Amino acid sequence: SYRERLGFALNNKSLFPDFAFRLGTKLIYAHKSILSARSVTFKNLFAPNKNEERIKKNEEIRMKKLQTNERLKGRRKTEKEEQQWEYPIAGVEVMEVSDDFEYDMFFAVLKYIYTGSLVLSSSAQAEQISSIGYEYLLDNVMKFCQQSKTFPQTLDEDEKEISSCLSKIVSKSIGSDIFFIIKKKKLFSHKVILFLFSDYFRSMLRAKPSKKFINLNFLDDDDIPLNSFIQFVRLLYSFYSHIPVGKIIDSNSILKLALRFEEHKLFKLLARPHVLTNANLASVYSVAVARNLPNIKQTCVAYLLKQFSDLARDGNALSTWSADIRKEFLNLCLSQHVLNGFGWNWLDILWYSHYCELSEYKEKAISRLFTLLNVENAIPTLLASHLCGAKKLRSECLNFILENSSSIENIRRMQQSSKDTSIAHLSASFTTELSKKLKEYLSSFSASGAQQTKQCKLCAEVLPFFGGKNTCLLCRRFVCNNCINKALILPDFFGKSGPSSVCLQCKQLVVLLSEKHNNK
Repeated sequence: SYRERLGFALNNKSLFPDFAFRLGTKLIYAHKSILSARSVTFKNLFAPNKNEERIKKNEEIRMKKLQTNERLKGRRKTEKEEQQWEYPIAGVEVMEVSDDFEYDMFFAVLKYIYTGSLVLSSSAQAEQISSIGYEYLLDNVMKFCQQSKTFPQTLDEDEKEISSCLSKIVSKSIGSDIFFIIKKKKLFSHKVILFLFSDYFRSMLRAKPSKKFINLNFLDDDDIPLNSFIQFVRLLYSFYSHIPVGKIIDSNSILKLALRFEEHKLFKLLARPHVLTNANLASVYSVAVARNLPNIKQTCVAYLLKQFSDLARDGNALSTWSADIRKEFLNLCLSQHVLNGFGWNWLDILWYSHYCELSEYKEKAISRLFTLLNVENAIPTLLASHLCGAKKLRSECLNFILENSSSIENIRRMQQSSKDTSIAHLSASFTTELSKKLKEYLSSFSASGAQQTKQCKLCAEVLPFFGGKNTCLLCRRFVCNNCINKALILPDFFGKSGPSSVCLQCKQLVVLLSEKHNNK
């Protein structure tokens, strides 16, 4: 666990300590990075401008203690005492601690700083630890000791608080004993934390414990932004105990880094439903297929179920998938009963198979829509068949609409009288459950819910951030000013009076439909 790993680092000579506390003849090894992250007192103490002052003051305390001991004992240390005296390992700065503090009590306070856990077994222990907390301005410790009346008492700080503190020291120079070179820049880091929380860096540091820097120029080939790598290291420092929802800068880059550095736990966390996004879904699913991770594949499918319509219409995103993955993804969706027996969902299959060039599923969807055609879904099917190039289905829809125009008009009027304009062209006789699903489906076509895009869906021209972005009334795609007709009069059964904004592709459909309607 997070606490156990940090607790293991305290007083461990092999885990790159750079600081030690001397109590009598004994030493307690620690790390400036963790101490400064968890305590304002130590953060100020280890500040670069305090180094000389701290070393001078520490030397004064040490000499004063030696003089006091010799005066009290009246002699030099015996040979036995010399053998008990613990000398620090090379490169470790030693700080003298007041003789008023007992070794076990001081160690308990340091363990709290590392792990956020403290146990009081008696009032005498509480009083001693409270005085240590007062010396080093540990407010939580002092408050806990003062409030403890019965024993034993346990203080357990939330792991998220500890991980939050450690993630803030990324790129900080205090206690740094190694640094990354990325994008020709230095990023300060700390061996002890890398060793504790990363299998990749643990193997590296075991092989070369004296390593001073890690060159990551190979990440330039993957086009990983510096900010994304910094966030990846922050997540590493927190041991992924908390991934802030919606605050992942670039989930695709984080995912690449997780795979590059073999951080499988991070990959699985990024595959959770509330962290998945349309941008990283393809990457997560591709890895799940390659590594045969059925649970993550099912998570991706579950995510798709919630917003199948949006993804099915995002041709740019789906076009990056390989043909095999597209087919397997669609197979999984079908096996998860995406259709649920509702004919309108076959429109989603038609969109998806069209953009992903899956002719087998496209033909299957077209043939299925032929049998499901009725007055409720005629117009949505007509639009989908036109935009997906299904000419036979489009012709069948045109003939059906012309033959049943009066019924469709009555349905539209019925919906207008109930002030339900969101499904004006759909039947009011649907069940409540189906009507709800249909509204959710059509919400993906609303101007407020439509996905933002940077390019015109027809000519691929870059759209300005403000203005110059139009939404087609029929297909709800974003198009530029050159690909929109803002004054097109739609036939009555579309349920829209007055001039309407329609893209040039849908305009062809409207003109064809109007001509057939007039001829009839």
